Amino acid sequence: MKLFFLRHGEAAHHRNDDIRELTPRGRDDVARVAHAQREALAAVQQVLVSPIVRAQQTADIACREAGIKAPRHTVDWLVHETPLREALAPLARLEGNTLLVGHQPLAGKLVDSLCNLHPGEVMVGTANLVEMEGDAFILGALVLNHLQRP
Repeated sequence: MKLFFLRHGEAAHHRNDDIRELTPRGRDDVARVAHAQREALAAVQQVLVSPIVRAQQTADIACREAGIKAPRHTVDWLVHETPLREALAPLARLEGNTLLVGHQPLAGKLVDSLCNLHPGEVMVGTANLVEMEGDAFILGALVLNHLQRP
């Protein structure tokens, strides 16, 4: 199974972090990454997205650019400060190739933990797409296949 993690694109500043929208550059970066990885993303069977505006916008662009028609669900556990153990539990129950769209620091923590890497070994910047693969979405069970940057 494949697990993709797409961090949201660059977002404009706003006093309320939850309603920050993507900048034109953020939109372009997400579109470029999704288009570049269109073939790999064709395998996606479900999309899980943070409820925060910039993640929702990122998912819209990525699904459009990559031609993803899979079911999409908004999940509260994909926000920034979700403790790792709280994100790992629902991940372990997932089946099929999945695209996650969310934020740092959760993105980096998940990639490091799922791929048994040293903390901070993989820097997941804005609009970065990480592709991992393994038999189950559990600690240390995945291999890092690819990191696509804009």
